[in-house]
Amino acid sequence: MEPRFVDILSNRSQFLKHLRDDLAKNERTTEEAIAQLEKFRSTVVNVKTLGEKVEHPSLIPLGKNIYVNATIKHTGEYFMDKLAFPESYSVLETLDRTVTLLEDKIKKQSQQLEKNEAAKVQIEERIKLFEGDEIDDNTGPEKIVSDKGVAVKVGDFYEIVEFENT
Repeated sequence: MEPRFVDILSNRSQFLKHLRDDLAKNERTTEEAIAQLEKFRSTVVNVKTLGEKVEHPSLIPLGKNIYVNATIKHTGEYFMDKLAFPESYSVLETLDRTVTLLEDKIKKQSQQLEKNEAAKVQIEERIKLFEGDEIDDNTGPEKIVSDKGVAVKVGDFYEIVEFENT
């Protein structure tokens, strides 16, 4: 074998390893996003429930084994974390504003899940291509969008249009 052919095969196996690593990373990210999405959804349900049932009977601890009957009344205000650089902070929000902010987070998380799924499909197609599996040309996306530009399918190939950095 020629030394150049060996280098090409070595690079190909390295690239396949990187693609598989990317696929595993994508799976972990997707699992984390799904868990976060479920957390946001359950929090919305809990916040709405507290808004409907403001008062709750409870036992308040006064000491090690001493409790007093009491009613807990929720004020309808929630602390929402704001992520900022260099320091994050919390803001006191009303019930309606809290639900709105959580629903916005749910929407962003759902969009992230869609991006992860599209990336997974692209990585799997690349792996199939490198392993020599047959690829159905009709299953590929019509266009691929990223923060760097758009690749539009023209026939069997993609035409790349990059965005200008302004």
